[in-house]
Amino acid sequence: MKNQQGMVLFFSLIVLLIMTVIGVAIAMNATQSLRMSQAGSERVQANIALQGAMNTVVINNEGSTLANLDDPLILTDLTYNVTSTLTPLYEGDVVCARSARPTAGIECRKVELSSEIQFGRKDLAQLTRVSGLEQEVLAD
Repeated sequence: MKNQQGMVLFFSLIVLLIMTVIGVAIAMNATQSLRMSQAGSERVQANIALQGAMNTVVINNEGSTLANLDDPLILTDLTYNVTSTLTPLYEGDVVCARSARPTAGIECRKVELSSEIQFGRKDLAQLTRVSGLEQEVLAD
């Protein structure tokens, strides 16, 4: 009878050890899942900030700024922490791509808008978006 009580204690310790290992594994898995969801959330926030900064650049520079752009223009948006670059694509005017029937005397200046944002832990991740713009101008 005394030998059996020692065996029960031994098996109880083994079961307790197994349960502890399972509990630690579950806790580590939960921690990893939280980190992954936080990284996904940061990426979504960066994407929204990037789009907001691009919209701001277009609104603030439409018209004569885009029409007279000869050299790349680098802009930093401190609100969103985004760096944007406006680069003219062609020298001179070209036919507007969005017009099915171009208006006589109206052509377009094409500009590339490239924006990038650093995000994540220690700003190690980077998201870049490139878009094309057309500014209508009077033909020469």
